[in-house]
Amino acid sequence: MSLRIKTTAVYYYAFILLGLTFALLGPTIEVLAGNASVSIADASILFTAYSLGYLGGSLISGRLYDRMRGHPVVAACLMLVAVLLALMPSLRSLLVLCVGQFLLGIVASGIDVGLNALLVWVHGRSVGPFMNALHLMFGVGSLVAPLLIAAVVGFQWAYWIVAIAMLPAVVLFLRLPSPIHEKHVGDTRGGTFANPLLIILVVTFFFLIVAGEGGMSSWLFTYARKGGLDEKTSALVTATFWGAFTFGRLLSIPLAVRVPAARILLVSTVLCISGTVVMASFGDLNAAMWGGAALIGLGVASLFAMMIAYVETRMVITGVTTSLFLVGASLGGIVVPLLIGRTIESFGRIIVPVVICVCMVLALLVLLAVFRLGKTADR
Repeated sequence: MSLRIKTTAVYYYAFILLGLTFALLGPTIEVLAGNASVSIADASILFTAYSLGYLGGSLISGRLYDRMRGHPVVAACLMLVAVLLALMPSLRSLLVLCVGQFLLGIVASGIDVGLNALLVWVHGRSVGPFMNALHLMFGVGSLVAPLLIAAVVGFQWAYWIVAIAMLPAVVLFLRLPSPIHEKHVGDTRGGTFANPLLIILVVTFFFLIVAGEGGMSSWLFTYARKGGLDEKTSALVTATFWGAFTFGRLLSIPLAVRVPAARILLVSTVLCISGTVVMASFGDLNAAMWGGAALIGLGVASLFAMMIAYVETRMVITGVTTSLFLVGASLGGIVVPLLIGRTIESFGRIIVPVVICVCMVLALLVLLAVFRLGKTADR
């Protein structure tokens, strides 16, 4: 097995762990709120704390990967995530939980930024299918998280199991040599080296799609509970979202070889909009709840990876540009989960699909602007 394949496989394992970490908070928010003796609305600030940490970590970590060997940085982040996850079930103060989620967001973003940039450095312009596979692994982890919570006795074991699973990854990253980032000065891929307008549009797109994804993954469990489903069935609805998400990322791997990234991005965004319309219009029907969650999961699955693959043909991807992309994503993860958390008790559960629908419609408009700018650059 070549070093490139070994390295890629380790990246995939780490991204499974990242998906597990991300998806733990939504299904356990009620328990964490109970531990801290606060309402779900008050506990929704945990999503904000995590996203703020993600934002701060995204701003810092890109420069670290441009200046330091990448694998030791990823290993350190994984070790810190393991410690924080192990402590999370024992925290009984909302303030302390917020601090823990904030720190967790910082180190998780370090893993996210690092693996996205490192994979591009490993595979170069052939990164498209590998990038989709990387983000498929995030979906696998996110799918397993609610199933793990539904299967184990005591939510604390879900956190502890994920924490323990981090340790082999730490060892593997320390043993593998880090890829070298060769900056191709003057490389103008598709006529654009660092077009500020393109960067702004892509950052905005990531803001909107992660706002939608984060709003759905964070509040789908509560949406289902308020729709009359019991805890285990609500966990399975959440797993349906992540299952469709995972299938969508699996499907995107062969599609990325045969279908232009622009077409995949367009169809996927329309699928997301369709799912939110189904949930908002027929929310009282269980079939609409399951079907809408599946459509949104399938649609949102490939958006992040395919946009990176699309942009990689038009500019050089560095640690700093990857950080900017994830800053936009982090801000999206801050705004929408908090907005839904603060309004769900006042407006009812319909606020979940309505807000996400708005995000996805705006994302479609931004996407069309990105395509227009790309065509202008290709002339």
